[in-house]
Amino acid sequence: MRVLVLSNVLILFAIAAVPALAASDPKLAEPTFADLLARAKRDMSTEKGAAYDTVMGQQFASKHADTASACVAASGISAPISFKAIVVVAKDGKVTKVAVDPETDVARCLRKVLLEEAFPKPPFAPFHYLMEMSFK
Repeated sequence: MRVLVLSNVLILFAIAAVPALAASDPKLAEPTFADLLARAKRDMSTEKGAAYDTVMGQQFASKHADTASACVAASGISAPISFKAIVVVAKDGKVTKVAVDPETDVARCLRKVLLEEAFPKPPFAPFHYLMEMSFK
């Protein structure tokens, strides 16, 4: 019985220590928007990355022009704020993460749509794609 209690205490201690360990080790911490932006600029600056940028832009424009307009309309704002989105694409082309800055209603709406999107397979993975959205 004493061994069981001691092992439960050790397990609880280990579980409690994981968040603190992640916070103290930058490799385990969630990347910031600035980190993801730097990765996107790096990924898109390669020859293959620049070519993939064109493919992603064309697919987004052809499939989601109406979606972007719907997100703007749903926000109820006549002049939405421009924002940046970093789209993280896995080796199979599925979107695994979308970080936006600033967090606006329109940005959150587009993030929701993009998280269900699949693009052509990127030249390497994860591929970080920078999307800059501005509205006139």
